[in-house]
Amino acid sequence: MKKTVYTIIAAAIALTSCNTEVFITEKKGEMTLDLSCSSEYNIVGTKAESDEDIINNFSVKIVRPADGWTKTFEPFSSIKGTVISLGSGNYTITASSPVKEDAAFDQPVYEGSTDFTISTGQVANVSLICKVSNVKVSLQLSKNFVEELSDYSITVTNGKGILKWEKNANQTDFKPVIVEGETLYTGIKSGYFSVAPLTIQVNGHRSLDNSSASTSYFINDPKAADHHILKLDANVTGTLGGISITIDNTVNDIENTVKVPGFEEIPVPGDEPQDPGTEEPGTEEPGTDPEPSTAPTLVWDANPTFAPMAINDAMNADLVVNAPEKIAQFKVKVNSPNLTAAIQGLTTDGSDTMDLVNDAAMIEFLANLGIPTGENIVGKTTVNFFITDLVKMINMYGPEAGTQHHFILIVTDEKGQEMNKKVTFVSE
Repeated sequence: MKKTVYTIIAAAIALTSCNTEVFITEKKGEMTLDLSCSSEYNIVGTKAESDEDIINNFSVKIVRPADGWTKTFEPFSSIKGTVISLGSGNYTITASSPVKEDAAFDQPVYEGSTDFTISTGQVANVSLICKVSNVKVSLQLSKNFVEELSDYSITVTNGKGILKWEKNANQTDFKPVIVEGETLYTGIKSGYFSVAPLTIQVNGHRSLDNSSASTSYFINDPKAADHHILKLDANVTGTLGGISITIDNTVNDIENTVKVPGFEEIPVPGDEPQDPGTEEPGTEEPGTDPEPSTAPTLVWDANPTFAPMAINDAMNADLVVNAPEKIAQFKVKVNSPNLTAAIQGLTTDGSDTMDLVNDAAMIEFLANLGIPTGENIVGKTTVNFFITDLVKMINMYGPEAGTQHHFILIVTDEKGQEMNKKVTFVSE
């Protein structure tokens, strides 16, 4: 990645050549600030600011920790070419972008701080690097994605702010570009977020039949200066005696591929491939017990794709377990930053796994929520496992927006076949 550098150089200049502003009158030294820039700085989709415009708007703050003396210069241009006299002592200088929204388009935020010392009759020589302090998110859509969806929106939030890119009949936030011979549709603007877990929600309608399609994606541990490039696809058919401030625009590029479900190829009747591992009916050896044809499965009518579901009053976590060979064991492992501790306090062995067949204490608790346990599960071929009320309990603990809560259903039938299925919910 091209590295863009801006430099504020503090040169030792003669008092007769510029204005003088004195802030402290004891024995003092001098610090001067002048502006110099190099390289380019362009933001896709907006009018590019010049190097000078960006750096001139910086906020510069000088603090003397010994007595708390503080002076802030906003914007930097207000002191350009001015000699600053400071009392001798130790100081901290901080430079940063003037605006620091939690979520905004085309708003990289830079911050940097360092200590320096003023000595009597001398000019301080300090170097300060301002680095990107927020997270950048860019979008790339595949040709399949664009062709399969008649309209779509991609929403990204860090729990503090929300940004949305969309394409509909009235507007589009994407433009086609050729990358290594492949046509991609890139977002004409990038989003910038303060550092916090990111939730990406994709919604759209299928061109073929206008049916809805959606998926969610999560970035749990983003770092400052990360640049997350979300690729969406769909299944388809230094001066003497001065202070210099350098802005390091380098970010860590991280590619994330998000596959939107719901666009699987529709098979042609009579053309389905045969599993090479299956045998024709009636070819089993005499006296042997053939393998069961159906293991336990989970059905979620309100969410057939099993995409992470938001926890709110309108949510529907009504699940159905089908086990043609009859249920023998039923356990649910809870992986939640808020609910797991409560579950551990209820289970007999203090684990995070609810045993719906053998744990008497857990069975009593779940019965109050209308969740089937014990004899209402064992030997059954179909069980309505409605956990909406249980999931809503998570909000009692004040979860942070964007946190994920996983329930892993482990069902074993009387033939020893096991279903291990995870369902995920997200705090709003």
